[in-house]
Amino acid sequence: MKIPLLQINKITGYLVLLGLIALFTPAAQPVSALENLLIADAGIISDAGTDETEGSVAGTEPAVDGPQLPVLTLEMALETARSSNRNLLMAQQAVVLAHEAGRTSLAGFNPDLSFSFNYTRYAASQTIDLPEGETFELQAANNLRAELNFRYPIYQGGERSAAERVIAADMEVSRYQLYQAVGLIDTATVDAYCTAREGFGGLAVRQASYNSLHELERQAQALYDAGYMPLNDLLSVQVAVASAEQQVFEWTNNVQIRQTVLALALGVDVGSRWVLAPVDYPIVEIPFTIAILTDWALENRPEVHELRSEREKIEAQMDTIRATEGPNIDFRANFSESSTAFNFSDPSASLSGSISIWWDLYNFGRTDDLLAPLVAQLDLLDIQEEELHQQIRGEVEVVYYTLQNQYNNVQVSNRALGQAEEALRVATRRMEEGLAIMVEVLDAQSTWTTLGAATVYSSHGYYRVLALLSNAVGIPALDMIALLDAAGEETL
Repeated sequence: MKIPLLQINKITGYLVLLGLIALFTPAAQPVSALENLLIADAGIISDAGTDETEGSVAGTEPAVDGPQLPVLTLEMALETARSSNRNLLMAQQAVVLAHEAGRTSLAGFNPDLSFSFNYTRYAASQTIDLPEGETFELQAANNLRAELNFRYPIYQGGERSAAERVIAADMEVSRYQLYQAVGLIDTATVDAYCTAREGFGGLAVRQASYNSLHELERQAQALYDAGYMPLNDLLSVQVAVASAEQQVFEWTNNVQIRQTVLALALGVDVGSRWVLAPVDYPIVEIPFTIAILTDWALENRPEVHELRSEREKIEAQMDTIRATEGPNIDFRANFSESSTAFNFSDPSASLSGSISIWWDLYNFGRTDDLLAPLVAQLDLLDIQEEELHQQIRGEVEVVYYTLQNQYNNVQVSNRALGQAEEALRVATRRMEEGLAIMVEVLDAQSTWTTLGAATVYSSHGYYRVLALLSNAVGIPALDMIALLDAAGEETL
């Protein structure tokens, strides 16, 4: 088949124009995987430019105008959350309340010293006339009495020691609930921090994609103006640029939303903003087996210790009830002074002391009735403990395999991103050489953008799931990371 001369000239002009554009105009190039991570790690995202002279890659240069934002690391975020998160502060206050409630419970076992003063006024004194002509006063008109009483409980049948055990167990329950709150807040903090970092990374990827498409639009417009590109190809590029610009705008707002969520997780003002440092801990395949992690969880989880403390508390309450059947020994002393005149001119004083013993010999089954609900609670704790152990085993196993998936996702997404970068370079070069059409470049650009975002999500998703595993095992997140580092070094 012969090609008309006019068409050959048009194709030749098309190739020449593409060569000139490639020579004098920087070609649209994707950001490499390493450059993309550096962009995301910069933590400073500038707004995407909308005119033809703007649209630089976000995060490559710090903003000059405006206040300098403070840098926030993951370690600083965890420390801030532990000191400012209101849920954690409430859990800490619960420990204080348990301690103060214990003081109230023991108050009844302390010695007691009391003073009383009585004054009685009668309308008239009662007298009796004696044969000698004298009178004898049976009841004076004014009577005064001052009394000082002292009570010291010597022994209460073991009730005090049992009450002290109840208080200690109750405080342990509150303390382990506090540890549980710390683990949950650490997990929420890591999640909020990584989500905010994802926002910066996602915006950086979309900003870079917009920049690349924006440059591609310039080339397409030049080709269209020269008559070497059909209108539908130019419109396809313009639609892709508009979509990329919309995504940049959307993710600019997402960055603000995610920083607000982070501020709420930390317990600070919701308007706080930071430059978020990268989470650069090594992403490694977890070297521990499910059995080892489960053993750690059953040993470290606060919920396990909380149930044990609940059991100790109930057993101590049962001992408190049994102690009421034992002997109670009290020492009492009384000093009193009374007079029939205001000036105590003729007082009468008395001093007495006594030791009393009280023993409940038989209460007709009242103790068993009081113990019955507590026995039922112990049976319920047995069921709850078995269920908790099963739940922990399942939770560890699920998070373990989820972390394995995240590790594999990171490896696959990194490889796929490199391949997508190369595919975009090839498609761009083929278009410049006249061997590919614009749609192929747009498809390659879309694939690169999708995989670039997936790389950001997979890496931060790994850290989020690692925080979940740390909470499932009952080990602080940073300690779990240190364990992974140490295990990784031993395998080298």
